[in-house]
Amino acid sequence: MKLEFYIANRMRINRVHKNSVSNRIIKIASSAVAISVVMIILAFSVGIGFQNEIKHKTSSFSGHISIAPFENNNSMISVSKFSFNDFKKVSYLNDKKIENFYPTISKAAIIKNGNEFEGMVFKGLDMNYNWEKFSSFLISGKFPDLNGELKNELLIPVEIANRLSLKIGDKVSCYFESSKSNYPISRKLEITGVFQTGFPDFDKSYGIIDLRHIQKINNWNNDQIGGLEVFLNDINEIDSFTSFLYEKLPSDIDVISVKEKFRSIYDWISLFDFNILIILILMVIIGILNMSTVLLVFILERSKMIGLLKSFGSNNYLIQKIFLINCFYIMMKGIIIGNSIALFILFMQSNFGFFKLDSETYYLSEIPVFFSFYYFFLINLGVIFTCMISLLIPSSLISKIYPSKVLRLT
Repeated sequence: MKLEFYIANRMRINRVHKNSVSNRIIKIASSAVAISVVMIILAFSVGIGFQNEIKHKTSSFSGHISIAPFENNNSMISVSKFSFNDFKKVSYLNDKKIENFYPTISKAAIIKNGNEFEGMVFKGLDMNYNWEKFSSFLISGKFPDLNGELKNELLIPVEIANRLSLKIGDKVSCYFESSKSNYPISRKLEITGVFQTGFPDFDKSYGIIDLRHIQKINNWNNDQIGGLEVFLNDINEIDSFTSFLYEKLPSDIDVISVKEKFRSIYDWISLFDFNILIILILMVIIGILNMSTVLLVFILERSKMIGLLKSFGSNNYLIQKIFLINCFYIMMKGIIIGNSIALFILFMQSNFGFFKLDSETYYLSEIPVFFSFYYFFLINLGVIFTCMISLLIPSSLISKIYPSKVLRLT
């Protein structure tokens, strides 16, 4: 064992600390480091978890990119139509960046049960739609069967179901505007399931049915649709691929990303990055100040030992390492405790969801958490590196201690 490690270990286990002022300071510093680590890990976990959940919810309902005529992208309903078959032949829609794309049509309707009625927007999907993206929002029942023969099935939000006193299996009358007459077109649809996304825009107005229903009501051909929802393999490609498609597609076709469609929401969650940064800086500063205090107290308390080591020929660098190693031990104790507390909180929240949110305000019913060993490792490494580098400044006080002065005083 090297001399500096041996002396640092002796200092760590020396019983003198138990009755000294430095012992209380060590406990305070170790606790401060633990609290700082807990706050940093939770800030990263909750901040990134919140962003991921919001992005997942918005994209699950409308795709990462929407392709439609300009009037459709600027409206809740499909005003114009275009040929889906023509788009399927476009080579750049088979790009490796695209996971999949699905046709959609939206149409306004009135849903009526007894004397109660609600205005809604019915979104039509085809048999190729991947319900897995939407499965986390299904509260009860099942998704409409879009395969085979056209079925009169409907998926509605929980809020609409409660307002109209509807339950799974109930049949409701739905009325649509007719393009050929002044009389509405009616359909009797069966409620197969209810969903809740947490977004008022979706949960108060949208229902999901077979796309073929709306094609028939609009007198559109089987290949005519209102828009395409594009899902990408990497959400970080949204901006660049949206611009790429916008340049390639005809001038009468608009391409809009989920970030543009929900701009206010994405602007809001982007603020989390700044909040995380502020918490990170504040907590690291707290850790540095506390560890610097411990180091200075150590140096002043052990000034006689420093003088003796120097009189025996030890240089400043060796003595600095002794004190930095001792501080490292104290800091690691706080980091281990902080990691344990943070991981426990994340585990409990992830599995039991103790901390709730107002879904009307935050779009989520409970605080989301995100965990990645990569981020976890970087946070710990960053805290250790930053604190140890910062301790080099107060450790330079050792060079100002002269054996002739401290030993003469004793």
